[in-house]
Amino acid sequence: QSLLKLKMSDRLPRSRVLLAASLVRMVASAVMALVVFIDIHPVPILLALVFVTGATIAFQNNALQPLQAEIVGPDRLGNAISLTSLGQRAVGVLGALGGGA
Repeated sequence: QSLLKLKMSDRLPRSRVLLAASLVRMVASAVMALVVFIDIHPVPILLALVFVTGATIAFQNNALQPLQAEIVGPDRLGNAISLTSLGQRAVGVLGALGGGA
């Protein structure tokens, strides 16, 4: 894990890290959709937007796991992490199927 991610998720409130990551990912996704919609999709712009999206997911996951521990407690933490991971993987599979990949 990156030292920057660890510092941000430990020093800042987790809710702010999650909100900021979601907002940045939303803007990057909207710009990506706009670039594809207006039919100018230069590869460097799309790669940069994918990089930004991936970076926000890393921050989100780093802030989400300790938050899960606070919500469900240590006795149910394994189940909570498993369910969250399952949901993320399911969305990825369904998105790929829906997109025709």
